[in-house]
Amino acid sequence: MQKISPARLFYAALILWAALLLISLGLGAVIYSITGDVLKEGLYKVLDFVSSVLSLAAFFALTAVLGISRYYDLITEKITAVCIAAALTPQISSTILVAVYQTDFAERIGYYLISIWAEIVFAALIFVTVVIAAQLLRGRGVRKVFIAAMGIWLLLSLSQELITTVEFLYEIKDPTVGEIISIITSYILPVIKVFLGYVLSCAVTELVTEKEQVSSPVQPEPPNLNQSPTPAKNPKR
Repeated sequence: MQKISPARLFYAALILWAALLLISLGLGAVIYSITGDVLKEGLYKVLDFVSSVLSLAAFFALTAVLGISRYYDLITEKITAVCIAAALTPQISSTILVAVYQTDFAERIGYYLISIWAEIVFAALIFVTVVIAAQLLRGRGVRKVFIAAMGIWLLLSLSQELITTVEFLYEIKDPTVGEIISIITSYILPVIKVFLGYVLSCAVTELVTEKEQVSSPVQPEPPNLNQSPTPAKNPKR
């Protein structure tokens, strides 16, 4: 059985929370500030891609932290609270940024809030899956909890892609070859992401695992060469 460090686990949750805050609010503010600028369109695409990749990696790692905490029953209340706060951080940050940068936010507040906060249902379903899987799979290996989490994430992602594909094909009756390739790629990418998410989850487990120190065998003390040998006693006659 692996010996998980509660301190490392808690610090990992805090670091991931801080990372999500920095990505969603800090990097998000930069992205919003250059939105619509034709001269910075290339920079916008790069930053938007980096932001999405880092956010997804942080979310996967956060899911792993929650799964480890529940599986080993370590400071579950604190970890769960931090994970929930971290999951809400991107939505809160996006709401703030839209309110600041979108001039029609007050007029279309319902539309913006629904589009922003709809993703929280996605995260909630994954977190609930992790908690249930950790209870049912306890003693069978924490990696099976990661598989369950990645499985529900893949299922939800493919469902979203399927809905998008149906809507697209309904509007475009005769898609081009490039559009067909784009549709196929949209189903391959979630599989690649979920595999990398599983690898990242296993890496998080290694980071929060305490390495047991192997004690060196006791070496015999060397003889004292300075000590004079004890004279042998004469045997009795």
